[in-house]
Amino acid sequence: SAQYVSKVRTYKKTLSLNEAVEKAVEECIREGILREFLLANKAEVVAMSIFEYDREWEEELLRKEEFEAGREEERKNTEKERRRADSEKLRADNAERELLYLKEKLALLEGK
Repeated sequence: SAQYVSKVRTYKKTLSLNEAVEKAVEECIREGILREFLLANKAEVVAMSIFEYDREWEEELLRKEEFEAGREEERKNTEKERRRADSEKLRADNAERELLYLKEKLALLEGK
């Protein structure tokens, strides 16, 4: 039930996961939400909820790590691009210098 999940999430902000699940189950039973089901399967629901929440949390952590890895990769690529641009500029500057040198040499030769 969405109401049950919502209660667990709310309580999780201030309580441990186990306490949050226990409290949500108790409250749902009191309010008649999934009452029969929860009374009959309380232990399984608690165990399942804890397992599910842990899995969700692990997946969230994994997504965060993948995102960070992606950003790091992007940063490296940007750095690589910058280095490539720098070396291109250096090559162009050298080529221009070489050309000027050759022009001067040619002018000298023509002048003779």
